[in-house]
Amino acid sequence: YIASSEEQIHHSIPKTLEKTSYVLSSAQRRMYFLYAYDKASTTYNMPEVYQVGSSLKLDRLSNAFISLVDRHEGLRTLFMVKEGIPVQTIHSSNDFRLEHYSNKEKEVEDIINSFIRPFDLDREYAFRAGLISLEEGGYILMIDMHHIISDGVSHEILLKDFWQLYKGEELSALHLQYRDYAEWQQSEEQQALMQRHKDYWMEVYSEDLQVLELPMDYKRPQIRSDHGSVVSFSIDTKTTELLRKISKDNECTMYMVLLTIYNVFLSKLSNSEDIVVGSPISGRTHIDLEGIVGMFVNTLAVRNYPLGGKQFDEFLLEVKQGCLLNFEHELYQYEDLVDALDLEKDMSRNPLFDVMFSYQQELVIGNDIEDSSLKIRTYELSYNTSKFDLDLTAVESDEELFFHINYDTTLFKKATIERFSEYFQKLVSQLVLTPEIKLSALKVLSQEEEEVLLTGFNNTEYPYPLDSTILDLFNAQ
Repeated sequence: YIASSEEQIHHSIPKTLEKTSYVLSSAQRRMYFLYAYDKASTTYNMPEVYQVGSSLKLDRLSNAFISLVDRHEGLRTLFMVKEGIPVQTIHSSNDFRLEHYSNKEKEVEDIINSFIRPFDLDREYAFRAGLISLEEGGYILMIDMHHIISDGVSHEILLKDFWQLYKGEELSALHLQYRDYAEWQQSEEQQALMQRHKDYWMEVYSEDLQVLELPMDYKRPQIRSDHGSVVSFSIDTKTTELLRKISKDNECTMYMVLLTIYNVFLSKLSNSEDIVVGSPISGRTHIDLEGIVGMFVNTLAVRNYPLGGKQFDEFLLEVKQGCLLNFEHELYQYEDLVDALDLEKDMSRNPLFDVMFSYQQELVIGNDIEDSSLKIRTYELSYNTSKFDLDLTAVESDEELFFHINYDTTLFKKATIERFSEYFQKLVSQLVLTPEIKLSALKVLSQEEEEVLLTGFNNTEYPYPLDSTILDLFNAQ
């Protein structure tokens, strides 16, 4: 979505005057609050690790990183509080250094774990890079950033720019930097334009919210933990094609189809018909922002009502219409919505929602690298953090759909999440065959589970002497 001409499309983002410090964008302000609340956390670190062949040229690698940090100011930005207000300051890239390690293969995991450490945002850049030299040849390249300076699209921009710099290619100069966007976004003129978008979201949340209560294994702690793990599963080619057919027949995107199913899934788990799901969106609503690295991503608080009497295909069209309206008003920041709603503070939960959904196309690392001798491939990292109760990511490949459920391990056991994944797949298998089915008719439990719940748990008959009264039995006990 590109903003309308009334708002932005004919108004270029101006380059801000040079200052000692600059304001934070709305998204950065929330990131800084989360950072300041727990500075020892790595929840909002964005690490990437790659295994690279022995033909890697170390001098070119180091120079590429220095050039990358020089090109994108966000990689050399510090964050601090001045006069009670968080600000960002831009520093020189000359002091950036690539961290070098040399160890035996069995120690690689320890090096990676120590490399992915908390950032001290007022003293060090929110970007670091390291290289492990492997004794048997080749390298492990480690990159870590704090979310306050980057997002998913920025990550792709950085990868592309980095490998072009590594190959010695010239990059066209950037007209703007992230500080220009932050100052522009927080200007009085832009804040005045936000009123129409604010009105839309305030209407969406004009009715009281229902807190989503999922069936958990453990009691929710008073202060939310960031401990997490991941369970993955996939949907086969045939079923994926049937989902694509539903998408085509209803003129919907796959994102809309899967978001609709996720709403039904959450409704079945929680026995609720008022569901709020967080969903990230790129936030790059202005053409001037192409190629700029920073925290642009906004989170849409998507609210839907999967009432049992609705047919799935009807509900899908309802979700579709809601998505289109949400996209039209995506300029209003999630952080500003939370402030405007003045929600009751609850340190055990996230504001507005505790579940997320994101959708992405399969990304193949290294496609833009012409030097095949580098043999670069992703080094798989273990997930040990979670920002939400449940965070479902759908990844579409040419043939199949892959899903990853990042979950809070202080609330759920792995076996429970694996069972949830089976419920999701069972819903999909029913919907692709009968898209017109009523939501109330959909089942997630297996026959064995239904037997236990309906018969086993309710089998409370117990023999007792019929010639005794309740008082006699009570006294005997």
